[in-house]
Amino acid sequence: AHFVREHPYIEDFYTKEDKSRARSSFSIQLVGGIACIFAGVCSVILFGEDSENIFGVSIMLSLIALGVCFIIHGGMTNIAQYNQKASDFLEKAEITASPTIPEEDKPELVRAQKTDKRIGAICGTIMIIATMIALLMLFGSLAAGTPSDYRSGMIAFFWLPWPIGGLLCGVVALLIKGFSKE
Repeated sequence: AHFVREHPYIEDFYTKEDKSRARSSFSIQLVGGIACIFAGVCSVILFGEDSENIFGVSIMLSLIALGVCFIIHGGMTNIAQYNQKASDFLEKAEITASPTIPEEDKPELVRAQKTDKRIGAICGTIMIIATMIALLMLFGSLAAGTPSDYRSGMIAFFWLPWPIGGLLCGVVALLIKGFSKE
C-alpha cells in the first residue's frame, strides 16, 4: 500500500514485442506454476504427512512456493492492471490530486474505487452471514445434544457456508461490474 501511494501510476514502458513475449511467457509460467503446486500436493500423498515423516510436507511447501513464484513473476508485466488496481489503496482525494495520474484516467479510477467499495461491503456482509450460519450449524448441533461425531449430522457440514458465501461473492462482483453504469 505504501508503494502504491508513492507510485499511484506507472507509465507503461514495455514495447509491443515485450508484451507479446510476456504473454507467451506468462502462459508457460502459469502452467509450470500450477504443475509445481500439483506436484507438491502429490508429494504429500507419495511420502505421507504424518508427524514422523515431514519429508513430504517439506517438498510440498517448497514446490508450492516455487509455483507461486512462477505465477507471480509471469504476471508482473501487466502495468495497466497495476494502474487500475491502484485505486484500491488510494482515497478519492489522493487520486484527484495526484500529478502522476493522467487526467483522463482519474474518473475511471474513482469509478472503479466506488465499485470495489460496494462489492467489498456486500461481500463482507455475505461472509459474515456465512460465518453466523456455520457457527449456528456447529454449536447448534452440539447444543441439541447431537453426537459430537464430526462425520455425521449438521456438524459434518458446518464448513459449507464459507465456500457458498465465496461463490455468492463472485456472483455479486460479476453482477455489479456487469451492470454498473458507465
